[in-house]
Amino acid sequence: KYFGAARDLPGVRELFDKPTAGPAKRTRYEMHKGVTPDYYGYRDDDDGVLAKYERKAEAKIRKKVIAEWHKQQEQREEGTSA
Repeated sequence: KYFGAARDLPGVRELFDKPTAGPAKRTRYEMHKGVTPDYYGYRDDDDGVLAKYERKAEAKIRKKVIAEWHKQQEQREEGTSA
C-alpha cells in the first residue's frame, strides 16, 4: 500500500483509480425482446410462396417413389413367375 506522497508518483494513482465500466451487458430479456415469430419462421406459410415450392418438390418426390415402387413390384412378379 502507498501512503502520503508515494500516491503522487507516476503510475501509482492509476492503481487506485477504478476502471470505468464499459457498456452494460444486455440481459437475456433485452436480447429476446426484439425477436418476432418471423425469426422462427412461424409465418412463412401466410404468403403462399412456400406452398408453391412445396407442391413442386412433393410432386417430384412422389413420382420418384412411385417409380421405385413399380420397379419393386415388377421384380417381385418376375421372381414369383420364374
